[in-house]
Amino acid sequence: MRTYPSIILVNGNMAGNLTSSIWQLQYMYGASASCVVSAGSTAVGTLSLQGSVDGIDFTTLGAPVSPATLAVTSGGNTYIFDVTQTSVQYLRITYTATSGAGTLNIDTYNKGL
Repeated sequence: MRTYPSIILVNGNMAGNLTSSIWQLQYMYGASASCVVSAGSTAVGTLSLQGSVDGIDFTTLGAPVSPATLAVTSGGNTYIFDVTQTSVQYLRITYTATSGAGTLNIDTYNKGL
């Protein structure tokens, strides 16, 4: 089994809403995403894991993917999505800003052949 790392968001400005690049899961057994909020950030908002079967129409995933949303409450934290049970081929992560500012970076790790 191999691990395939990729970067889907670099230095995203958390003062507004963000959408990552699309992350493809074809031929993968599982995946995870590490969402790193910069130290000293005052950003407050929600990270959502969204899936699509066609790479065009995305929706926030539900059970058995848990959690599909994560609350961002302070800077200097890392938020993890662990994707082991989904049949969608494409994923992306959105950030919906509530208040504050900061920087968001997202790395993904796919496990597969």
